[in-house]
Amino acid sequence: MDDDNLALIQSPHQVDDLNSAFYSRFPYPWRPQIFDFVGDPHLHAKLLNQNIGSWEFETIPGDPKIWIAGCGTNQAIYSALRFPNGQITGSDISPASLELCARTANELKLTNLKLVQESINDVTYSECFDFAICTGVIHHNAEPQFALRQLTRAMKPSGVIELMVYNRFHRVESSAFQKAVRLLCAPSGGVPDSDEELRLARQIMTAFPIRNHLRDLLQRLRKRPESAIADVLIQPVEYSYTVESLAELAANCGLEMLSPCLNEWDRANSTYQWNIEFGDPELQQMVDELTDLARWQFTNLMLQERSPMLWFYFRRSDSGRVRRSQRDINEGFLNTIFERVNTDRGCYLLQSDGFYTRSEKTVPFPTTAPRLEMAKVIQALDGLTPMKDIFAALNLPMDFGSVLGYRAHLATSAFPFMAAVSNRVQLGTSLI
Repeated sequence: MDDDNLALIQSPHQVDDLNSAFYSRFPYPWRPQIFDFVGDPHLHAKLLNQNIGSWEFETIPGDPKIWIAGCGTNQAIYSALRFPNGQITGSDISPASLELCARTANELKLTNLKLVQESINDVTYSECFDFAICTGVIHHNAEPQFALRQLTRAMKPSGVIELMVYNRFHRVESSAFQKAVRLLCAPSGGVPDSDEELRLARQIMTAFPIRNHLRDLLQRLRKRPESAIADVLIQPVEYSYTVESLAELAANCGLEMLSPCLNEWDRANSTYQWNIEFGDPELQQMVDELTDLARWQFTNLMLQERSPMLWFYFRRSDSGRVRRSQRDINEGFLNTIFERVNTDRGCYLLQSDGFYTRSEKTVPFPTTAPRLEMAKVIQALDGLTPMKDIFAALNLPMDFGSVLGYRAHLATSAFPFMAAVSNRVQLGTSLI
């Protein structure tokens, strides 16, 4: 496909070798200044359940087995901190990335994390995991469908996958740039020299004369870390997708799309809503009545590069569970009783000597303030009243789009202000 960067693909193992070398030269992402954690060891498992509309916390257990497939330098660290009762396995093909990850894990004294150097294409996991995170990985493989089938096989029938692949509309400029630099650096199609490609990329960033979307991208990247520049501008192999092609890929791998995943990148850019709000009531009703997949496709097509990243939750099609639509999840939200999230947040800080140390200070969590209209809902919580009654008392609209917005801004991992009051009986740590 002309929109993708696929010229170097010869075999899956050859691409694994390319990626291993690339991410050993440019470990991604860079070490953050802070790793934080919350006092409530069950909170992130609760929020993960809420993200997919599991209001009774029946999908992800409190002590989940989690696979970070393509963990890079720190994604497994974040997961180990967020799920302290879980068992975390972090896999990556880059020894340099794993070395950095292991060093950080040692400094943070993590005991629930195992790191393994392996390719997603070679693993033999079968029905092992309750939850898997695979973000920015399969689209760098020679055969994304094979890699995704490996993920599917690794999941328990009830397990959930958090998957991110590149949005085709986001990647037009970066994929074109990758291929253009390769034409300069290796016009005969040979193995790329990453250092030479990075040198040329920086030179183009400085000298590019045309005012267009590519120049805007290059200007945004100028002050980013070296690994970020390399990942965008000289990655050796890259596929990208639309909602339609991602859904087709998932179906071919025995997966069904559950729900969008609100993530830190889309949150920072306010591009996390897969539902366009129109001022025309007739048009809005037509859009709202679409199936989830059709509505996400519609948003992807209408907003193009401004649509959210293709970051979704998936589940095996043979899970034996009925999929909850976004409308069903909204209804469950309105029928659920909530309480305020009230815990504390601690952190590990990167010191000037390059080591992380735990701060003695903690602060109340959540650390950010909700929007004004959301604060009114939070103030009305009493742990006894269903959300629909709170909406009615506050005279809040209960149409599809409004409830979708309130749910996203109140009861998700991205906006962790409310936790459902569950009727489940707690048995050890297997249930929340």
